[in-house]
Amino acid sequence: MIFAERLAKIKDGEVVLVTVSPESYIEISHAIMKEMIKNRGKKGVYITLNRPYQQIEKELLSINIDPKKTYFIDVANRKNDFSTRHCSIESPADLTEISIAITDALSSERYQFLYIDSVQTLSMYQNEAIAEQFLYYLSRKIRLYGITGFIVLSGGKKTKKIEDAIAQFCDNILHFSLE
Repeated sequence: MIFAERLAKIKDGEVVLVTVSPESYIEISHAIMKEMIKNRGKKGVYITLNRPYQQIEKELLSINIDPKKTYFIDVANRKNDFSTRHCSIESPADLTEISIAITDALSSERYQFLYIDSVQTLSMYQNEAIAEQFLYYLSRKIRLYGITGFIVLSGGKKTKKIEDAIAQFCDNILHFSLE
């Protein structure tokens, strides 16, 4: 079964771990956003730890997905910056600020999904146990708000240990690789 078909079977309210190879990372990211925004008509919060939100906005536009349906929490820009459609946080190490930004976004408007991009970047700034605790906390927040959550993990065999830890509190796991 191809990834888009498996993605279409995800039920609203599930917490999904998505493991991807580095080569398929952007393609899968686009597929998830297309499924949620275009196919399901949902609005979401996108936490970007890897790339500035402006880059992701351009990519979404290039594949005919309206980025205005997404509130970005940009942790890749490394500066404090806010607008009605995004906020930037200076450091991926500042889990408190990230958490506050998520809560503010989910409380201020009715978003139906949360996309976390990507876990291994978070684990570069935190020890493994703290990163896992934070992701467990996020999975509980996703359930509390009754939204769908996507936790993206890119890196293949090198990230197996963190994948095993996160999988415990996810409803579904989607693996995709172009290798």
